[in-house]
Amino acid sequence: MSKSAKRVFCIALVLILVSCIFASLIQTDFGKVQITTVNIVTDSGSTLCGHLYRPKDATAENPLPGIVTCHGNYNNKEMQDVNAIELSRRGYVVLNVDEYRHGHSSPADFETWHMTSVDAVDYLYELDFVDQSLIAVTGHSRGAKMANEAMKENLIRAAAGQPMKLKAVLLVGSEPWFDSFKLEDATVGGSSSTTQSFTLTSELEALMEEINAPVDLAVNYGVIYASCDEGNTMCDSVGGDVRRFLESDKAIDFVDQIGAGLEHGQKVEDGKFYYGEIDGETYSRVIFVNKEIHPLNHFSKASAADLITYFYTVLGVPAGHEEIANTNQVWLLKEIMNLIGLIGLFMLIYPLACAFMKLPFFSELAAAETPRKLPGFTGSKDKLIYWLQWILYAAIPPLLLFPVEYKWIGAGSVAPSTYNDFFGQPNTNELVVWSLCITALSLIVYILMFKFYYAKRGRTLDDIGVRISAKRFFKSLLLSALVVAILYYIVFLADFLFKVDFRIWVIAVKTFEPMHLVLALTYVIGFAVFYIGNSLFTNSNRIEGWAEWKVLLVSCIGNILGISIIIAFQYITFASTGHLPLNAIRVINLFPLVVLIPIATIIGRKFYDKTGNIYLGGIVMGIFYTFVTVANTRTDGFWLM
Repeated sequence: MSKSAKRVFCIALVLILVSCIFASLIQTDFGKVQITTVNIVTDSGSTLCGHLYRPKDATAENPLPGIVTCHGNYNNKEMQDVNAIELSRRGYVVLNVDEYRHGHSSPADFETWHMTSVDAVDYLYELDFVDQSLIAVTGHSRGAKMANEAMKENLIRAAAGQPMKLKAVLLVGSEPWFDSFKLEDATVGGSSSTTQSFTLTSELEALMEEINAPVDLAVNYGVIYASCDEGNTMCDSVGGDVRRFLESDKAIDFVDQIGAGLEHGQKVEDGKFYYGEIDGETYSRVIFVNKEIHPLNHFSKASAADLITYFYTVLGVPAGHEEIANTNQVWLLKEIMNLIGLIGLFMLIYPLACAFMKLPFFSELAAAETPRKLPGFTGSKDKLIYWLQWILYAAIPPLLLFPVEYKWIGAGSVAPSTYNDFFGQPNTNELVVWSLCITALSLIVYILMFKFYYAKRGRTLDDIGVRISAKRFFKSLLLSALVVAILYYIVFLADFLFKVDFRIWVIAVKTFEPMHLVLALTYVIGFAVFYIGNSLFTNSNRIEGWAEWKVLLVSCIGNILGISIIIAFQYITFASTGHLPLNAIRVINLFPLVVLIPIATIIGRKFYDKTGNIYLGGIVMGIFYTFVTVANTRTDGFWLM
């Protein structure tokens, strides 16, 4: 290992250690909050995994309010760290759960899936250090629908004479219910309720038959919405303009559940608590709207402040704690620490591989010299051909995005939903097929350019690093697997010792279950092919006389230009008109790629210079990104389920 590689290796380890220590200190409020992993085995036989944030003064003698937080679709519990950190440091016991079919929770069937928040609330209710009269639930997006399920379940139970376990519900980025639960509106069995139709288990159906009356929404109920929420479908009365949500009939109907006295055509006041009576008891309704998009709800100081305000208002300041201003937030510092560790983890990849290549077994992977660069431009024709090829590579990903993901694999669904028992992740299925289609079409362009232009200028296969012996290819596979295994050893160690991982917003490197290891094997070939292809296309564009930084910059921009234009078009149009021009989920799924693909380009270039071929860098990043992908999304099918 060279001195520079050793230096990078040491810096990376220091960054990772600093990240783990300080992220842990911040999320535990410097030891005032205990975080434990809980695995809740429910009546259905499923396991619900969560992080329990317990203030040190929460005891059987001093029970504190409890709050369940639930993440959105295709996410994991760590996406709710913002809320868990800010609420627990203010004295609330917080149970932050992986929704069923996500993270470390069971891949439950659709009958059980919607029970995430129900089971979490039941668990919290039984803890002796939680005040049973002060329990609430909140969730983002799909997690908000889970919160609605907990509300429905508890209201029906309470109407039948069982304990009411919920005092408050706060939805973030999802539609509330507007009317009482009526048996004639229900469907028995099936998955979770949608919008205003709802499902019942046979047990709840029997309870509603026993009640024989509508069940009112007798609970404190709040909503946080983004001013440009991609999933807001409640604005028909204002021309579908989501920016005018507070003026919509639906917003009025929501606060009028408790007799707020507003009429259609008026406007709900942002952040105002409206109070009224249901069955002789006083309850509240409130709507908060912030200038952000749906994916920013769980990475937003404004939304975090509103969430703090809501729970201070409906649950009160926990006993023994002083009120902390809602603007006094530390979660972003914790996220910055996670980011530092993420940077360290990426920095570790190349020097770690270099260390292995010093061993006799892997030493032949290091090349004696780097393949030749393209000759410098000799005229306008050379420049035209070079930049035309660059534009084609940049255009292919966005041109294939919707035909492949939305139309073909997604079959026109609003969100990814195509899967089977072997390819069990709808989101990953769309991404891997899109990636393979990009590679195939780009390869056609490359072969044509090579045959009719570059070969005539003296370029050979040796010059582009595609020749490799079977022995060296096998060793490249083995070394790639070793590097990724060590990276994830660090990730699991960080989780075990510090209860942290490495992330920033929608990018996360986290632990996974054995199931995800098997799933990764079904997807890894597709992603490895994509990143090997990407290595070929970007490493063949090196021009004699160009500085390395210039080549890398051109490569990185080319790799993300097309998808960046798609994102910009989507949100500039949305912000200016209030209407989405393109499918929301497929565009949101591009966000992490804007960062991850340039990182793969830079690391791939380092490996190309070291090995003289396109394979080691492509395989390392393909394997690593496969695990990053499968660990961070929803699993609907698995052959061992």
